[in-house]
Amino acid sequence: MTTSQTFNAPISLSDIAPLQAITPQYGKGANSFMQEEIWKDIPDYEGIYQVSNHGRIKSLPKVIGNKSRGAKKIRGEVILKCNSKKHYSKINLGRDNAFTVHRLVAKAFIPNPENKPWINHINGIKTDNRVENLEWCTGKENSDHAFKSGLNTYQTQNLIPNQRILNKEQVEKIKSEYVPRKVSMYVLAKKYNTSPSIICRAINGVYD
Repeated sequence: MTTSQTFNAPISLSDIAPLQAITPQYGKGANSFMQEEIWKDIPDYEGIYQVSNHGRIKSLPKVIGNKSRGAKKIRGEVILKCNSKKHYSKINLGRDNAFTVHRLVAKAFIPNPENKPWINHINGIKTDNRVENLEWCTGKENSDHAFKSGLNTYQTQNLIPNQRILNKEQVEKIKSEYVPRKVSMYVLAKKYNTSPSIICRAINGVYD
């Protein structure tokens, strides 16, 4: 088995090493991998893909082959490898449907009665998608966690102090200008000479 991060490359369950051997260890939480692994169906992919409390994704057994020729073969369960090149672990379910693994885990295993939109990696390791390392949070809680854990290293020493504060008109403009994956918080932070955390709070309506 190679160590390269092949996107969505399948590994046969019969060929993989024991879980402890193939799963990265994360300090104090490493013992959790000795706990029972629980699998749940992924919404909209019931009977096709499942996610576990250990942060793994697998495809379920299915019949493959050429239907016109009557050829049939049963493929067993397959653990899918995730793409973690851009910090967060991502998985492709189908051709064009990419998901972050931590969100799939949180939706399957963590109740969210307050309907919080963000998810924190408690220990700061963005590829550690064990259920006990995840928590639902607000934009403000996510931003505060990033600063407290040292994840947000954005340099603000060159900003003009009195320009870090936004007025109501600027907040409204930022909300209208922000477009996920097109106009980022960092772009807006530079435009308004402030930090991404303040932009985040403005967008999520928690700026004070």
